[in-house]
Amino acid sequence: MGEKKLIMLLCAVVVLSGCKAGKSAGKSETADNVRTVSVTGVAVGGAAGALIGKKMDRQKQALKAALPGYVAIEAIKKGEALQLTFASGMLFVPNSSTVTEAAQNVLHTLATNLNDHPDTGIKIIGHTDNTGQMAYNRILSEKRAKSVFDFLAAQGINAERMTYEGRGFREPAADNRTAEGRTKNRRVDIYLFANDKMVRDAHSEAAR
Repeated sequence: MGEKKLIMLLCAVVVLSGCKAGKSAGKSETADNVRTVSVTGVAVGGAAGALIGKKMDRQKQALKAALPGYVAIEAIKKGEALQLTFASGMLFVPNSSTVTEAAQNVLHTLATNLNDHPDTGIKIIGHTDNTGQMAYNRILSEKRAKSVFDFLAAQGINAERMTYEGRGFREPAADNRTAEGRTKNRRVDIYLFANDKMVRDAHSEAAR
């Protein structure tokens, strides 16, 4: 094979490898996007979406000030929703779905913020690591999500704003093969997103 043909062949291999890697990365990103949409709905976008994003950012800043170090807070869906992640070890003791006394103080503070922002929907999702049987972990994760739901409802949060579910170890946030990863996977995620009223108000304001 001539030197010129060899160089062309190597270039083709590099290009194809790059395409394959790009597709793999895109698949992961798409999966995350699908998961977000399934929880919080499709992004509104445009001027109305920007107005929603500003409201959600104000709520995010208030949460960060009220709950420093207790919860990871991330803006998702182009800033139109928030994902709050509580380490399960902070909320529950192992193999229990009873909210700890220390966690009750944190959830009480969260409830105050949620009451101050009544136009957000709330989705609570429990997760576990992959230790034990799938059925057991799914039930445990659902019980934990329900415990958070019940506690927030007892703090005056309208139950119609909230939904909950347990997903067991189907959606790991880290590698279950390590102790550190399993710790990160034992968690409760709370998603905050614009309800129908906030969306309508944003469209009306954007149309002015």
